[in-house]
Amino acid sequence: MMRAIKDLLVYLIDKEKIIYCEGDKYPTFITARELAELSCDRSAFRIVKNTKYLFIDDLGAEPVEISNYGNFIYPYIDVLEYRYDRLLPTFISSNFSASDLGNKYESERVTDRMKEMFQIISFKEESFR
Repeated sequence: MMRAIKDLLVYLIDKEKIIYCEGDKYPTFITARELAELSCDRSAFRIVKNTKYLFIDDLGAEPVEISNYGNFIYPYIDVLEYRYDRLLPTFISSNFSASDLGNKYESERVTDRMKEMFQIISFKEESFR
């Protein structure tokens, strides 16, 4: 779903149907697992955190914490709090419910941020996996 929305935005930008924002030409699309892997590369992670529009696909499929030379990094929590503080638009998709995500990240603060930042649209369809 997130890829389709991102692809639609790219199409509309390329056809000059909409004018994107200053800076980035296109919105940034990343899976939650890619975000977790990228978190060890500080400069690339900073770029993703600062992108104007960020699409994170399949939230909840990634590990909550990453150990990098003995330092623990919490990629999604870091991105969420950073973007929350700077009022940057963020879109996520997940197969988990909001309460499941709250339990996974074990933080009331994260749950509160998510409730404030996101409009939850739930699709109740049969899984074909």
